[in-house]
Amino acid sequence: MQRLQSEWARTPKTALLIITGVVILLSVMAIISKGQLPVPYPSALDSRHYWMRASGWYFANLLGLLVPLLSSLPVLVMESDVLASRRVIYVTYPMSSWTLFLLRIASCLSFSVGWMLVIEVIARIMRFSFPAGSDVLLVIPDILFITFAVLAAIEWTTDLWAGFVVIVLVAGVGLGVRNLPFPHPHRDELVLFAARDQLWSWPLLENRIVVALASLLIAGLAAWGFHWHRQRGSYQ
Repeated sequence: MQRLQSEWARTPKTALLIITGVVILLSVMAIISKGQLPVPYPSALDSRHYWMRASGWYFANLLGLLVPLLSSLPVLVMESDVLASRRVIYVTYPMSSWTLFLLRIASCLSFSVGWMLVIEVIARIMRFSFPAGSDVLLVIPDILFITFAVLAAIEWTTDLWAGFVVIVLVAGVGLGVRNLPFPHPHRDELVLFAARDQLWSWPLLENRIVVALASLLIAGLAAWGFHWHRQRGSYQ
């Protein structure tokens, strides 16, 4: 725990704390979103069907879309040291062991998990009893996938802009493209953010497992990219 606290302490936090404030503000805005809305789709994040009300539907979108996309920001902040071929801020450098790698990734992911908890707490204050356990199960695979995809892109290219390109691709493709992997259970479309337009189902759970496993493979790819550049002497 002490080593984890040490790695978290070295994370640049100003920008991420500002984003935390934005997440809280957006969550509180649900309080004024009362009444009924013509909801275009259900959400597995809201199994009690609060999505038929404006506030519940809004909270489900915050959890299922905004938090996963925001999960790219901590790794972008912590990887910004690759500019000018220098490693200064240390998400992965120097990475002497897998333990250290996991500690640094955990400190990076702590903000994403914190944002989920903030939304859950505010939802409960508003008397929306969302099932927190299933919410985490559904959203964490997306958070891991985006975080590691951005990390791998930056580690292999040593270019921060590659991370932004990945975010744009994920944001566009993740909402659904036909004839690609991770299909929606009811439509032949790729869906990364699978919870947003369906209820709980076994195909949805299979989707989450596949995305989680893909995230682990991408995490290994990110670590390999770092070692490859380190062996080549790419960093000053």
